[in-house]
Amino acid sequence: MSEQSDDFGPNSYLVGNTFVFGDREFEVFVLHDGISYWFDPLAKNEALKSDPNLIIMAAIFDGPQRKFLSQIHGEWTVKAEIPESDLCEIREQLSPRYWGDCSQDFEMEKRLDAILEPIFWNKVNPQLSVPIKRD
Repeated sequence: MSEQSDDFGPNSYLVGNTFVFGDREFEVFVLHDGISYWFDPLAKNEALKSDPNLIIMAAIFDGPQRKFLSQIHGEWTVKAEIPESDLCEIREQLSPRYWGDCSQDFEMEKRLDAILEPIFWNKVNPQLSVPIKRD
């Protein structure tokens, strides 16, 4: 999801954030239905590096390379449900602050991190092709 996308806005999702665990960064979005989507850009980039001709072939031919690129975001995205009590807090307290002027709202960010980090370790990390080891 990018800021230029029609999907970027409070009607599309409640909050978004990035997390760094180990040497990997994840983009996470929490949607209104209580599902969080965790995207692993590093895994996507590694897959693209493994086939340097992939993008060129996808641009030239309408074949498996183009299909792969069209599905690349979903390929490295893990879904995890947010517990109802946390979803209520995100919806009622954190989302309005997120979509307001949250540039200096460190308390909101800390609370969101406190909600999402256990979800990462308990639900997302076990689904990764290469799980991250906790320090």
